Amino acid sequence: MKHQSSLPKSTCFGRSQTRSGSTSATTPRAVGVHSRRLAALGLAGILSLGLVACSEESGSSSSGKSATNTSSSSAAAGAEEMRTVTDARGTVEIPAKPKRIVSTSVVLTGTLLSLDAPVIGTSGSKPNTPGFDEHGWFDQWANIADERGVEPLFDSGNLDVEKIIAEDPDLIVVSATGGDSFAEQYDQLAAVAPTVVVDYNSHGWEEVTTTLGDLLNLQDKAAQVIKDFDSKVADAKKSITPPAEPVDIAVYSGNKGLNVGLPTAPQAKILEEVGVKVADTGVTAEKGRTDFAFTSEEQANQALTAEQILLVGNDQSDVDALLADQRFQNIPAVKNKQVYALGDPSFKLDYYAALDMLNHVVDIYKK
Repeated sequence: MKHQSSLPKSTCFGRSQTRSGSTSATTPRAVGVHSRRLAALGLAGILSLGLVACSEESGSSSSGKSATNTSSSSAAAGAEEMRTVTDARGTVEIPAKPKRIVSTSVVLTGTLLSLDAPVIGTSGSKPNTPGFDEHGWFDQWANIADERGVEPLFDSGNLDVEKIIAEDPDLIVVSATGGDSFAEQYDQLAAVAPTVVVDYNSHGWEEVTTTLGDLLNLQDKAAQVIKDFDSKVADAKKSITPPAEPVDIAVYSGNKGLNVGLPTAPQAKILEEVGVKVADTGVTAEKGRTDFAFTSEEQANQALTAEQILLVGNDQSDVDALLADQRFQNIPAVKNKQVYALGDPSFKLDYYAALDMLNHVVDIYKK
């Protein structure tokens, strides 16, 4: 598997980005719903000027129908019950029970789907790359999104506001940081619909699930999702024989080398829950990271001393490549061919990715 960064491709969703245009935490970031709809319609008009000539040919009945639908939508939105919530940016007014959610964060979409949130459209990453389908959606939840009729909108590098407007959302979800973050375009998005900003960086998937559950008034569902996973962890623990000694976790990125995992990583938490201890290699990560450290070839060779290595965000092809990599032949686990993959989805966890990783652990250590 080829990677474009020193961590798997999905690592770009963990990089911090500078946000602009932050608002006061004491004043709800909201204008009247009717005003927002008008602003969105104005923006749609600007973006769609090139389509006016074509639309005129469709006749006045089509225009009348469109106007009627817009009027009905605005009236319904005006009657919508709102609530004030606190997100990663501050306070904001959003629908008490959103019915049409657009996610601009492919990382957060999996969590939204696990909550049975009414997602109608989502961004994607690069299509048909390792771990992603033809829409750029994560493999672990792509089928679920297809079954629910979720629309693919744009990839994580190309915000398309017109496509969002076409979906007529009543809530937009944005990630605060990462390669799929459009936080810098917050004002543009908030003109379309109420917009919440969620920070998933360096937070466990359970915490992100709880946060979104709170924001969307789906607290009971969030608790149930976590309880369901805990039950599966208990079953997995009964079915495996964990190694007697701690294991190392790492990410292999081909010619960019090995990056060492920390015992504070979300993946380490899952391993510890089923009885697989994760070694503390003594390496330190960049400020703000609690999962993996970017390490040089020399640092990786010195740090990875456990009898086994579990590769995060990697598959069997990466295991084979690491075992053949001459730079790391002195690492005990490589020398003894005790390297195992936890699967492509395991780097950026949501409920579905955590389940996939758990299944890999069971396969590795099954009694």
